[in-house]
Amino acid sequence: MVPEASSLYRCACIAAAIFWPAVWTAFFVLLRRQHRCMVFVGLILSPAGLISEYWFLADYWHPQFVVAWTIGPLRFGIEDRLAVFALAGICAGVFERCATRLGLEPL
Repeated sequence: MVPEASSLYRCACIAAAIFWPAVWTAFFVLLRRQHRCMVFVGLILSPAGLISEYWFLADYWHPQFVVAWTIGPLRFGIEDRLAVFALAGICAGVFERCATRLGLEPL
């Protein structure tokens, strides 16, 4: 394998994980009243990123992580936590925005 291809593959995983925090930042700027909810839910659910590697990706994908942790046969990366933090925060912020517009109390 060409060394350049290996380094490009290594960067692809972190590039995909950086995409979601960029989207999270855009929502964070737009949804001013949902800041606390977005951060809180993102922090609470970010450990699920480590579990998701075991549940969803162990059978067919073996990414190369920039920062990796190994526990027995399982490998986890910081990219997993970043992506789940961002996705959970986006979902919580959009949900709270829609719920408050319908007259429900905020989270």
